Amino acid sequence: MFKKLFIAFVAMSMAVQTVVPFAAQAQSGSWSQLQATAAWVYDDYKVERLDFSDAAFAGPLSLGENVVIAKAAGYCLTVAGCERYDLYSLKNGLAMFLGNVPHETVDEERFLDNGRDFVYINSTNEENNRWDVIDLDLETGTENVLLDEVFIDGVQDIDVVKDSGKYYFNPSLNWNNHSGFVNAVIYEYVQTSDSVKIVTNSYNQQNDDFQDIYNGKILSKMTFDSGYKQLWVYDTAADPRTMEAVPGTWTSKNEDIVGAHFRADGTIEFFDMYQRYIFDGQSTVAQGDNLSWYRTRDESLQVVNSRMAWLDSNDQLHLSGVDVDLDLGTIGYPSLFKLTENSFFYASGNQGKKYDFATGLTTTYPFVVTDVLDNAMVGEDASGNIWYKNTESGRQINLGFGSGAVISDSMHVYWLGVDGEVYEATLSLNAMTGTSEIAAVKISGDSRVYLVLDDTAFWITNEEVYFTWFNSWADVTTVSATAFSSYKQGGQATFAPGTRLKLAGDPKVYMVGSDNKLHWITTQLIAYNIYGQEWNKDIVEFNMADTTSLFFGSSIVNESDVLSI
Repeated sequence: MFKKLFIAFVAMSMAVQTVVPFAAQAQSGSWSQLQATAAWVYDDYKVERLDFSDAAFAGPLSLGENVVIAKAAGYCLTVAGCERYDLYSLKNGLAMFLGNVPHETVDEERFLDNGRDFVYINSTNEENNRWDVIDLDLETGTENVLLDEVFIDGVQDIDVVKDSGKYYFNPSLNWNNHSGFVNAVIYEYVQTSDSVKIVTNSYNQQNDDFQDIYNGKILSKMTFDSGYKQLWVYDTAADPRTMEAVPGTWTSKNEDIVGAHFRADGTIEFFDMYQRYIFDGQSTVAQGDNLSWYRTRDESLQVVNSRMAWLDSNDQLHLSGVDVDLDLGTIGYPSLFKLTENSFFYASGNQGKKYDFATGLTTTYPFVVTDVLDNAMVGEDASGNIWYKNTESGRQINLGFGSGAVISDSMHVYWLGVDGEVYEATLSLNAMTGTSEIAAVKISGDSRVYLVLDDTAFWITNEEVYFTWFNSWADVTTVSATAFSSYKQGGQATFAPGTRLKLAGDPKVYMVGSDNKLHWITTQLIAYNIYGQEWNKDIVEFNMADTTSLFFGSSIVNESDVLSI
């Protein structure tokens, strides 16, 4: 279903285009450091409370493999009815300004409906009758104009959807600025004439609301001037084109149709007055299910990739599609579920579960998964704890409290705190890969201390090296000579990976990598992003003569470089 851009917002934004306070300060495609108001540093990660200057914002939100946050445009803070956002991408501990976009674009279902493209429409003139369709690259901030100066007049609000290389517009039309019933139509862009045409002949007094498209068939919820509603199918692939009402969908003005969509086989599924129906092309059949009337649409219903998940009036969770039809019992706590293209994540009791569409297998987790990237997942448990889990190493870390956790890259997690602020966790290499078993031992009667790492003993020659591995001499365990002989001998111990070192007389700060090499941290910004505000504390100074087992490796020019050293 379209979420439309209101012309009042577009006209206003054009009027102040040369004096946009916040957007004008940022350059699209330029990365900048995120500002924090507080930071907490732990062994395997740090947490920062980000500063968004008390502005209204949406997110953080996962759009495909991108995490975005939308901050109310500066000029919107003092303009009634303004709903434009300054959109930012969050990655590698940095923020990149992407552009000024309509508020309805910051929506995951809309993003997926447009084929994982961030597509939106902007007016290009004060008359609001010329329109650009824009595809915003969330990786680079590049704006690609897909359609230029398309003429559509009399528009009050509008949105666009892209499907199989075609473009469809759903404007509400109000030439005389009247306050009565507003007509809305669905247009298709015609490339040969560089113009739009209505998808099929229809009644004059109606309001078409685009719901979905399947093989050229458009599903619309039509509202008549009487307030009554009905689902219609416009077949733009037929010759001549046809329009047919979906039988059994005539709905009174006090009721509504929600969640209408095409399933993978072309059948139509929807809720009418909270009851679920499927239209198979011939007849509309009630399925005996209902949609919760206690919860909002966003809380109770998700439609992704022709499948639907919903909560009924008894908080029973359901999942339907051509390939799946499951009743999953009472939703657990927190009352979360997330439908994706490949999996379904949901709360069950005090745990989280994942149903895999490809295999049909269900996996249980100690928290409800809210986002996944490669081998990492994040989520929320029944107590409001935010969790990170690496499925390859098995490492699991409690990051804090809040909701809506998302992953932007292998090292960074974002969520909304219980105080309404956005938090960022930066994970160490150990957090992502797991830690080896380590111990400090000495042989009875011998003063030498050894680091035991994965059944190999390394002699620790000085306390500077020792305290990069351990917090106290109390960590040293005395073992017998016989027990010690079971360890392999690894020579001299070096500084622990992650240790910051500074050569005497050299201002450069180095990090010891897991490859036992010294890697120059090239900027203070990178050091801050890795270690936090106290990046310049506890730096170990040494001379090259102090060790013969460290060599220089590649430089760290961005935060993600630590993953490869």
